Amino acid sequence: MIFRLQRMLNFIAVGAIAAVLAMHASAQPTRPATEEIRTLLAAMEQSGCEFYRNGTWHTAVEARAHLARKLAEVERRHPPRSADEFIDVVATRSSISGEPYRVRCPGVAPIASATWFRQTLERSRRAAAPTR
Repeated sequence: MIFRLQRMLNFIAVGAIAAVLAMHASAQPTRPATEEIRTLLAAMEQSGCEFYRNGTWHTAVEARAHLARKLAEVERRHPPRSADEFIDVVATRSSISGEPYRVRCPGVAPIASATWFRQTLERSRRAAAPTR
């Protein structure tokens, strides 16, 4: 009897885990998230700033291309469901070295890329918010 109960509980647990994984795998970013991510990538490309990764400073155009490639790779495994998740997963640090990315804009000290992207996202959201 105990063996049957244990087996049934294991079966239920495996089924629950499979259901959660299936839901997680099918999670797609919402349209607003996709738009915000595109806006962030475009903002980087047009910023005139430099992007530091793995010991080298890169142009904003190179940074956008790198982040777009990294995003495409991440989307195959677990698409970011929000622009905030994109920042956390894609735009914060090197997935190879773990080293944080940095952004250096003309006349301004370098800052963590997460800070730059969050500030840019906040400005974008404020600009898109309806005025009263």
